[in-house]
Amino acid sequence: MKTVFLVLFCTLWCSRATAQGTDYQFRPLVHKQFTSEGGNGLGFWGIVPDATQNKPSKILLVGGLLFKESENWLELMAGSFVKTDGALEPAVNVRASLRASRFLVYAEAMYNLPKKRLIVPLAVTRRVSLGSVNLGLGLESETTIGNGGDSWGLGPRIVVPIPFLKKASLATVYQWQSRQPFVRQYLLVSF
Repeated sequence: MKTVFLVLFCTLWCSRATAQGTDYQFRPLVHKQFTSEGGNGLGFWGIVPDATQNKPSKILLVGGLLFKESENWLELMAGSFVKTDGALEPAVNVRASLRASRFLVYAEAMYNLPKKRLIVPLAVTRRVSLGSVNLGLGLESETTIGNGGDSWGLGPRIVVPIPFLKKASLATVYQWQSRQPFVRQYLLVSF
């Protein structure tokens, strides 16, 4: 029950922050890994970059090679943004996750070929127990380089597991950006 209240708190906190002129973004993500006995295999992602945006809506679909050892992994992928009008924007994507005792480090580099834009997010999260609830607290940054101008940002991050979904979590991030600050929520479902 505490976890449900934390998820609700994070959601309500976001609505308050957006009322103060901060951009709100909601990013659902679906992740699947297929591994062989040696740990290597294939990784796939389906991502809606910002579900609050009406036009132009798009989905990022990427997949490729997976190199996995224990809970650490590296994915080298290619795919495309698929817009609602059918237009494609090819992209190359590298994602990595490293678990070290109570810390999780997530790094990514995505290059959008038509826009000639590189986006590099980095998140460091520490596992924390708050009574019976396990949380992640940490920092997240995002750097964008290329067409459309460069930007960078940094801010706090809280990750709450969703109690009724076994491999799902809600991460809430506030980033002070060199452009407009934002609050972003990630709803990650892995299966």
